Amino acid sequence: MPIFNTSNPFKSSSSSTQSSARRGPPRKNPPSSSNPSRRPQQPPPPSPRLVSLDQLASLTSRLQQLKSSFIQPPTLNFNPKSSTREQPKLEYDKNNAPFHAYDEALTKLLIELDGIDSCGEEEIRLKRKRLVLEVERELERLDGVRKEEYRKQLGGGKREEGKEGETEKEGRRETVANGSQGESQFISTVARVAHTHTL
Repeated sequence: MPIFNTSNPFKSSSSSTQSSARRGPPRKNPPSSSNPSRRPQQPPPPSPRLVSLDQLASLTSRLQQLKSSFIQPPTLNFNPKSSTREQPKLEYDKNNAPFHAYDEALTKLLIELDGIDSCGEEEIRLKRKRLVLEVERELERLDGVRKEEYRKQLGGGKREEGKEGETEKEGRRETVANGSQGESQFISTVARVAHTHTL
């Protein structure tokens, strides 16, 4: 007995058509960007000369900001054990903190200036030298302020010591004077006794 295929041959094609409709149209691949002319061009890096000039301008601005914002403490606290007249040592405390911070910031500027490449150009070399001298002058000024403040604080003690020294000198002069006077009296007495015996 022959077997007939009772399935609808149009059913599968219809279902596949419906499935394709649900999925939508096939996606198209974006156009290849292999063409180098269509790529965005990156700007060329700045020249070393411009980099050095920008660094100098930035450090100049920082120096002016540091100088304008620094407020010197009314007094400075020194370490009496390690301080000398020529090399006074500041204590690391809250009172001296602004002074220390300013000194360290200026030293850091010098280090950064030392790392700037002059690129063999006289203009960059001169600008860097002028800025280095300005920073060094400010550091020297701070050193002078520190030494002057230390001398002032020592001066009070020296005046007191001077007064005590003058008092001691006066006492020694009085002792010498009294001793001289007593010696003179003794000599006069001996002379009188000798004169009496002679008579």
